[in-house]
Amino acid sequence: DVWGMGESESYQAGLLESSLVPRKVLGLQNIVEVSCGTRHSAAVDTNGDLWTFGSNKELALGLSDDRKQITLPTRVVGLPSIVSVVCGTQTLCLDSNGLVWLIGGSTDDPRPSSQPKQLPCRDISAIYGTAQLYVCVDLV
Repeated sequence: DVWGMGESESYQAGLLESSLVPRKVLGLQNIVEVSCGTRHSAAVDTNGDLWTFGSNKELALGLSDDRKQITLPTRVVGLPSIVSVVCGTQTLCLDSNGLVWLIGGSTDDPRPSSQPKQLPCRDISAIYGTAQLYVCVDLV
């Protein structure tokens, strides 16, 4: 089970309202990793599927939906099997082949897209990040 608490103004805690007490996030099963970003969150399940919810302002949810906010976790299509996720302003994912994917842009981006973009990193073992800083590590 995944539990959320805290400010949920953009539904980033997976709740319809803010809460100081942990509450179960509906719609997520078999989750192996969760990351909380600036205004959104993401989760990876045992099948390697990525689920996102919260603010879609920076297009960081990876959904073709033009809604500003997504209240329930929604599966992102078009990605290979994901093993790790890091959220900040955007969403950074690591797939099972060691490739890194970026979802989202910034308001300064002349052509922002919700479609995942493969980054030129290869053979990556781990990803880390917070806010607008991301690190990809090649431990091989």
